[in-house]
Amino acid sequence: MKFSRTRLLLVAVAAPVALVAATTAPASAASAGVAVVTGTGSISPGLTAVPSGQSFSFGGTALVTGVVNSAPEAAVSHSISASGSDLAGSYAEGAGTLNVNISGLPSMGGVFVRIGAVVLVAVTGPVASAGAGVCGFVAAQLPPATVTDYTVACGSLALSTT
Repeated sequence: MKFSRTRLLLVAVAAPVALVAATTAPASAASAGVAVVTGTGSISPGLTAVPSGQSFSFGGTALVTGVVNSAPEAAVSHSISASGSDLAGSYAEGAGTLNVNISGLPSMGGVFVRIGAVVLVAVTGPVASAGAGVCGFVAAQLPPATVTDYTVACGSLALSTT
């Protein structure tokens, strides 16, 4: 399968935002939440019709709603960034690994799969936590041009039972 870094990044960003919030809970606190993630990113060397290894980066905002470390949050804005690798990304698809950082929270790692404009992301954090997200990917360049820039919008959820 081929996956674009843009779509991958979108999912990666959204899921980690909610997951990061959940993973900051101390051992005696539970966390659960949802997040909306939006932002822009870059892909290098760039997506084409021919699958090839790619690297990507992303920066944006995550609006988190839920209970974080036993404290309610309602549409609290967090800056978010992500970076990763697509094993064989192309216009049509991609898949790989990523790292996500959200302001004030620990880093998280995970995987993504992109099919067309849809990106699925799953992440885990440093505590007994898990998160997932679904993103929409919009390339800044249209084929047959090489896609090096993108925007994403994601929805995600996360849960920590620690």
